[in-house]
Amino acid sequence: MHALYCEIRLNEARTLLTSDTPENGLPILVALWNEDETLTDEVIAAERLCYPYLYADQDDAYILEQLRSLNAEQASRKNAFERAREQLPSGVLAVGSAHTAALRADGTVLAAGDNTYGQCDVSDWTEIVAITAGAYHTVGLKADGTVVATGDNSRGQCDADGEKDVVEIEAGAMDTVLRKTDGSIVCFGAHDYAPKTANWTDIVRLSPAAYGLVGLASDGTAMTTEVSLLSPAFRGLVDVSAAGDYAVGVTEDGGLVTSAPIQTDLTDVLCVDAASTGFFALTVDGSVRAVLWE
Repeated sequence: MHALYCEIRLNEARTLLTSDTPENGLPILVALWNEDETLTDEVIAAERLCYPYLYADQDDAYILEQLRSLNAEQASRKNAFERAREQLPSGVLAVGSAHTAALRADGTVLAAGDNTYGQCDVSDWTEIVAITAGAYHTVGLKADGTVVATGDNSRGQCDADGEKDVVEIEAGAMDTVLRKTDGSIVCFGAHDYAPKTANWTDIVRLSPAAYGLVGLASDGTAMTTEVSLLSPAFRGLVDVSAAGDYAVGVTEDGGLVTSAPIQTDLTDVLCVDAASTGFFALTVDGSVRAVLWE
C-alpha cells in the first residue's frame, strides 16, 4: 500500500512539475526523495527546472547539500521564498539626497526633486533596464549593457557614462560602481575599490557603503573591501545591502544578519535596502519594515 501511495504522489509531483506552477511539485518530490534516494537525479533536475536563475549553474553536489539540510516543511518554505525573490523587480526606483527617479515599463525614466546638478535630466533616456542614484547623480543601465549618467560629477562619478558590457550598476553618495560581463568591477567617483576586488569571483550583487564596497557571491558568501562592515555570520545569504559603516544581509530562510548598531528579530524577509541611519526590509506578506537608530 505504501508503494502505491508513493507512486501516486510521484505522479502528482511529475504532473505539477510540467504545469504552469512547477514549484508546487517540488516539495512533494523532495519529501519522496527523503524516503527513496533513487529519485536523486529527478530532484536535481526539478530544482533546476523550478529555479533556473538560482540553480542552473550549480553542480549536483551543491543542490544535494541544500536539500539534505531541509525537511519537507522547510523545503516548501525555502522554495516559496526563492520563488517570491525571483519575482521581485530590481533597479526600478532610485532615491538620492533630494531627488527620486523611477523606471517606467517602456524603458524610459521619470525623475523629480532637486535638479541643481542636472540629476533629474533623464527625459531622453530610453531602453533602460535598471537605475540607481547617488546623493546628487543618477545612473541608468541600457538593455545593451551601456551606462548613462547625469548629475554631479565633482568626483568623477558620472564618468561612468558610456561604459559598455555592464550587467550591474550601483551608486554610493559620490560613487558609481559597475559590474561588467567578465565579472570585473569598475569604480568611478570618490573611491576606487577595484584593486581590492580583483580576486572576487561569481559576484551577483554589489552595494557601496560610505568607505567600502560589499559584494555577494553566488554561493551566498558576502565579501568586502572594508573588514569592519561584515562578520562571520554573513554567509548563506540571498541579498545584502550596505550603507554608512555597516551592512545587512538576508539569509535563505528569511532571517537577517547585520553589523549595524542595532539588532532585530525580523523574519520572512525577502530583501533589504540600507541607509546611513537604518535599513528597510520587504517581507513576504508585502509589508515594508523599518529598523532605525536615528
